[in-house]
Amino acid sequence: MIHADTQPRLTDKSTEHGLGTMLVCIAGCLIAWLAMTGLLSLAPSQSFSDASANSRLILTWGAIIVFFATWTHDVSNSGNILLDCGPPPARWMLVLSVFWSSMIALGCAYRKPSFLGGDSLDSLIFASLTLVLLTGAQGRLQFSEHGLWTYSGLVRWQKIESYCWEDNYTLFITLRNRFILKRRAIPISPHFRDEVTTILEKHCRNLKQQSPAG
Repeated sequence: MIHADTQPRLTDKSTEHGLGTMLVCIAGCLIAWLAMTGLLSLAPSQSFSDASANSRLILTWGAIIVFFATWTHDVSNSGNILLDCGPPPARWMLVLSVFWSSMIALGCAYRKPSFLGGDSLDSLIFASLTLVLLTGAQGRLQFSEHGLWTYSGLVRWQKIESYCWEDNYTLFITLRNRFILKRRAIPISPHFRDEVTTILEKHCRNLKQQSPAG
């Protein structure tokens, strides 16, 4: 049983940071899609609509394959768990996303082609997306021997440059050698704060503790 004081909360800081990260990811996906569409449309036999559809399939499948390959590698290399801080906050949102994604996958498989797709490839894409969302929904925030497991992926200790606590419920970590998405917001209950700080100080090399942003 998880007590209330050990459950993470979404705060204004973490929500604001999460929305910013989502916008950057969406912009990156659009840029990649437009670039690949432009590249494929240079082929004599490719119309712009065909190039657009093909680039969507290539990028989506590529992202899904990379996600599960990385996840499998991280799971096998994370080591023993040092501290388990529980499931993600607002898990119900992920569970709802799993439901809708699975419904769309079924719709694409059995309905005629429409704006949702309607063929087996689109159905497989949404089925794979359902698995990705399910992985996040059942994931847990864990500190392990070789890094920080953020629900569905491992951040290795050597990649963490600095950290700070904000809003009492949010741990911000800054990653080394990153130009975009360099900073991550991680909701954690204050119940684990001392243990988390001890683990970070022990396992991260040349770690800096930043002052909270204003």
